[in-house]
Amino acid sequence: MNTSAKGLLLASSLLLSYAAVAQDQASVPSAPPSTSIEYTRLIPDKQPMPPVGPTLSGRGAVASSIVLLISKAGPWYNESKVRSKLSEALADDMKRGSELMKRSGQSGMLLKVQVVTQVTGGGHDYYSLRGDGVVLIGVGPDANSVCYFARCFNVVEPALPVGGKLAAESGYLWIEPSNSKSQVSMYDIGAMESRAATIAADSAGAAQAYSVARTVAIEAFTQAARAAATSERDRKLLASLAQERADSRKQLAKIEEDLAAELRRQERIARTSATLNAIAAVLSLSSAVANATVSVGEDVTKASPNGITDKASLAEALNTLLADSKAKIIFLENRRTSLNTSLGSVETNITKLGVAVGLDPRASPVLSSPLTP
Repeated sequence: MNTSAKGLLLASSLLLSYAAVAQDQASVPSAPPSTSIEYTRLIPDKQPMPPVGPTLSGRGAVASSIVLLISKAGPWYNESKVRSKLSEALADDMKRGSELMKRSGQSGMLLKVQVVTQVTGGGHDYYSLRGDGVVLIGVGPDANSVCYFARCFNVVEPALPVGGKLAAESGYLWIEPSNSKSQVSMYDIGAMESRAATIAADSAGAAQAYSVARTVAIEAFTQAARAAATSERDRKLLASLAQERADSRKQLAKIEEDLAAELRRQERIARTSATLNAIAAVLSLSSAVANATVSVGEDVTKASPNGITDKASLAEALNTLLADSKAKIIFLENRRTSLNTSLGSVETNITKLGVAVGLDPRASPVLSSPLTP
């Protein structure tokens, strides 16, 4: 970077910090067009909330072996009665979960395991199950997504007994069945539910969770529908719809990228306009133009066909840039809406074909949820 550019960057930084002090002392001498800005948009480039990681992982063939596997996390399975009841409940819910997976094409099931511990009058630990000990939350592409879409943090459960509390080893159990041994992972209840509730309360986070999880779930549903289809026509149609969906998602990703960049540009223009309006009296015209160019990140003189001859015309040039940015944002948002509508139609057609060949999207909360992006 040359000396002149460094100087402009330094000047820009100093002027922005000086704006609050100078605002009551100076204003643009001639009345330029209004520079008031209504900048309330959120730039859609927030990083998604990271998923909760498992506290325990392993492989098990049947429910009883899975119980023995997760019993390594703590002592409460030493009670043979508790272990037996938990194995029975887990076997029943795994059977139901496997059926739901077949009907929806999903890869795994999420169950909530809850063991209660109480201290008896003699000071001994007494272990029991909360309800049946196991609740099938749902099936889907991964544990965190199923927890969020099934609203795991808002499930009605039996009350804990007086003096009872969940054993520290209770948790969410994610099972991905296979022909031999299932992949099993256990997750902390508090961490999973806290993440799901946090995302649900944040519109931007909810939109990201919806987009990511739905993408994987729909792709799995489509693959299952193609495998179940008996006619070549249906298989080709499903393949075509899958490709159309993939193309639309690529276009959406590019639009989101462009929209984020344009929203940042609008913010820079608005901030520069407000700052210069506050401190214009302490700058020469050339310094004001140079500062605006550095702050906005583009040559502001190109927005004024007749040239910038005074500070009023500089304010007008910034307003022109702002109008241009707003127009681009409206175009991108309209394009995004159109693509989302098209994407929704494609997914509807995929779902209809899936139902026709025996699948059921209602079997997975990720596919059936009324939540929208």
